[in-house]
Amino acid sequence: MVSAQNLTLATNSGTHAKKRDFACTFEGCSNAYTRKIHLQRHLTSHSDKKDFVCLEDNCGKAFNNNDTLKKHIRRIHRERLFKCSHEGCNRTFRKHQHLTVHSFVHTNIKPFKCQHEGCEARFQVPSKLKSHAKIHKGYTCNKEGCGRHFDKWTGLRKHLSDDHITGISLRFSLLT
Repeated sequence: MVSAQNLTLATNSGTHAKKRDFACTFEGCSNAYTRKIHLQRHLTSHSDKKDFVCLEDNCGKAFNNNDTLKKHIRRIHRERLFKCSHEGCNRTFRKHQHLTVHSFVHTNIKPFKCQHEGCEARFQVPSKLKSHAKIHKGYTCNKEGCGRHFDKWTGLRKHLSDDHITGISLRFSLLT
């Protein structure tokens, strides 16, 4: 018996398992597509011909196809509707969420708290919290017989260059 659920599953699995019969013939390119139109659009990326020009003020960037031009306009020239209202700040944002996060700079509010047990660190922006979180995780040297642990990546990098690279060059000099 065929149920609606089985039919849906069969239809979906067919969609995801489609063969990519339309392969790019450009040397060194391994891209392949399920539709001819997608291959044709891709082939324009190998061309030096750039007929699609951005007409925004002082831009003039040219692109291989209209899709790439549209993406450029959306990313670069899309109107920034969200303006910071803090006196003296002229920052504008494309997303309200970005304006909200920016506003913490003016209020000194630090809403992003470290979740590590016993740590009370707070930050104004998520990227600073993400960077801070690595301190708790740390970085361990994976060289055989070492296993030293560092709070910061720069500490591990210095350790590797000072203790392990030097050791290797010493071994080479002893063998010769």
